[in-house]
Amino acid sequence: MNIFEARKDFSVKFITGLFIFIIHIPLIMYFLMPGKTFTVLAVFIILLAALLITFIYAPKSYEIDDESVIIKRRAGDIAIYFDSIEEVKELSGDELKGSLRLFGSSGLFGFFGIFYKKGWGRFTAYCSNSSDLVFIRTEKIWLISPHQKEIFVSVLKEKLKK
Repeated sequence: MNIFEARKDFSVKFITGLFIFIIHIPLIMYFLMPGKTFTVLAVFIILLAALLITFIYAPKSYEIDDESVIIKRRAGDIAIYFDSIEEVKELSGDELKGSLRLFGSSGLFGFFGIFYKKGWGRFTAYCSNSSDLVFIRTEKIWLISPHQKEIFVSVLKEKLKK
């Protein structure tokens, strides 16, 4: 089994850190404001829920075993089986220009969810950064970001030959 890290880049670390800082503002306001409005506390609870949900769905690592690519997440793993893979290639971050997020996270613990790009259509991304990108086409398109993407693609292509 080959394990590849899901390293976060500066933008993911910055956005995540900023969000964690921002969610404290309603909590501080709740305790410092006279009258203690429920609205301020509700905003904190909603932001905290968003933080926790994105944390559990964010990719932790990527594995290549004998039959699949596995996207490791706290919310449960996702397997992309070799027999369904039609194409694998490395991408640069520039190739994602023009992509639209339909549902998911664009920086909070990573870039993951459902996205759209003209020429690709809908695709599912589980990326922790925007530079180590690997494109996998099955009946749908997957985008992942294993650290050392060149080695990841090489290992995966070798496994697909067998």
